Amino acid sequence: MAESWDGRASPGTPGRYRAARAAGNGLPFDRLQFDVVAAPSQLFEVRRRLERWAQAGGLGEELVEVMVFAVNEAVTNAVEHAYPDAVGHVWITAEHTVSGNLVLEVSDTGQWRPQPADTGFRGRGLMLLDHLADELELSSSAAGTRVRLGWRLPR
Repeated sequence: MAESWDGRASPGTPGRYRAARAAGNGLPFDRLQFDVVAAPSQLFEVRRRLERWAQAGGLGEELVEVMVFAVNEAVTNAVEHAYPDAVGHVWITAEHTVSGNLVLEVSDTGQWRPQPADTGFRGRGLMLLDHLADELELSSSAAGTRVRLGWRLPR
């Protein structure tokens, strides 16, 4: 992940999830990077690994919950939509940068599925992600889809 992300909040995004790190933990913690098979059975493992990583880094409980929930939503989207006719993988990267940002990325090498005209009771995942994170970037190409979420942490 690039260190150049500036952590500016999206317009209209409430900053209520900018929880502080534990006292005395002024240094960035190790980067987390792993992949899972794009299957519903892997969602628990994704949540567990992210939660352990964030807690080990001293992130506040509320931010841990929000971050894990947001990444779970992004991974669920990849599991449900990226590989309709094949088995694939989802890559998760989490990083606390030296500039004080928490940046998480979920990517796949599957195909993007446009949202249907009538989503019924579904189709609100991206809106949810935009509300939960200070920053949301989405990119999709023939190579796959990447969702990047960011939170600015107090120093």
